[in-house]
Amino acid sequence: MKLGHVTMLLAALAVVGMGWTAVRGQAGQATPTAVAVVDVEQVFQSLKAQTEFEADIQRQREALAQEAQSKQASAQAIQDDLEMLTAGTPAYDEKQAQLERAAIDLQVWQRYEEVKLARQAQTQIERLYRDVVDAIERIATESGYDVVLLEQERESLQAENIQQLLGQIGTRKVLFAASKVDLTDTVIRRMNNEFDAAR
Repeated sequence: MKLGHVTMLLAALAVVGMGWTAVRGQAGQATPTAVAVVDVEQVFQSLKAQTEFEADIQRQREALAQEAQSKQASAQAIQDDLEMLTAGTPAYDEKQAQLERAAIDLQVWQRYEEVKLARQAQTQIERLYRDVVDAIERIATESGYDVVLLEQERESLQAENIQQLLGQIGTRKVLFAASKVDLTDTVIRRMNNEFDAAR
């Protein structure tokens, strides 16, 4: 092979090699990603929708407490009647059965109402969480953020042993975030404004 051909071949290989390097460099470069954070716990605590729900649950609890007092008073009245009867008589046995039914009814009613309130709270939290995520997505899209991470209050590490310490460290989602990328207040304002507008 003549020297000129060798030189041309080497030059061609060099060009191809440079091309591959350029392609590899483009493929290996990460696209800048805009990241924000939101303290979801703070959002929950600051939402008017949650405050109103908690007030409604409290009203229900107070109403149930009054109803429970009424049922207990009825049971006590049966107990008072029972104490006036002679044990072993048909009237006593009938009143005793009535008292037992009243006590069982009260226990079943209280348990049912507790489960119903717990179910309401769970449904509310699930609905509110979906609303919060939806608001975060809309705000992040509008603001040009690609990823939103869960921000948490930075409490001091307190552990009795190394396993607990490592567990606390491992649950932290964000180690540092500048205030300019914290969307927490923006999410709270947006959701509270939308809550007010919907009323």
